[in-house]
Amino acid sequence: MSRATVVVLGDIGRSPRMGFHALSLAQKGIFVDLVGYTTTKPDDHLLNNANIRMVSLPPPPDFLSSLPAGVSYGLKFLWTAFFLLLTLLFRNGFPSLILMQNPPGIPCMAICHAVARIKRAKFAVDWHNYTWTILRETIDDRRHSLNQANSSANAQTTKKAEKKQVGMKH
Repeated sequence: MSRATVVVLGDIGRSPRMGFHALSLAQKGIFVDLVGYTTTKPDDHLLNNANIRMVSLPPPPDFLSSLPAGVSYGLKFLWTAFFLLLTLLFRNGFPSLILMQNPPGIPCMAICHAVARIKRAKFAVDWHNYTWTILRETIDDRRHSLNQANSSANAQTTKKAEKKQVGMKH
């Protein structure tokens, strides 16, 4: 494996866990595209490593948060899905591995899995947490359609992820 894509659908500078995965892969001689928002400065170990390339995603515009919740979630979903898909298809090469952080699972998991299939890469998920635990903080109703859709999407995509545990030495 000579190339990997590590996806953080959040701020890379605030994701030390995924930064560590990228750094561990890079130290093994694997070229890493680290994909995510670059709102805060990532660690210098990531920025100064010749085997790591930052691939910045544009965050959803701030004004979307001022819209009604349903509209805001829908537009943020579309924004995120569009730019993540374009980035993974056209702004990085053909990795042997796509490793993504969960949460957020929607729409990240389905897109990463689809691109992994298209590019014939292995697909792995770092299960930091479950998306529903985060969603429930904002939508405290398990029967809410967003929570139900998320549970279904997580279950379907989880079946498709690599079944092996990946261990990293510190």
